[in-house]
Amino acid sequence: MDQDQETCGGPPKSVNRDWRRAVLEELDHAKKGVSEVARNVRQVSRFISDLIEKAGGDISHGLKLPSHAENFVTGRLYFHLEAVRAVLPNGLSAP
Repeated sequence: MDQDQETCGGPPKSVNRDWRRAVLEELDHAKKGVSEVARNVRQVSRFISDLIEKAGGDISHGLKLPSHAENFVTGRLYFHLEAVRAVLPNGLSAP
């Protein structure tokens, strides 16, 4: 077992970096242009990047969501970091 898995109980940190990069790359593809969707994707990309930076790059325990009110907990944003092995419904296919 990887040492990172032993200490935090989650996937190794290298997986976190790969996953983060994959998510941000997908957002990068959609943020080109001047459409409303592209503007929204750029805003989401900045928001997620800021959350990841504030968490020190570790997303294995979720990213704390900011609150604009004092002493108010808003929750955490979690990313599913493990492959899901399931049968897809009829009409859907894996990429």
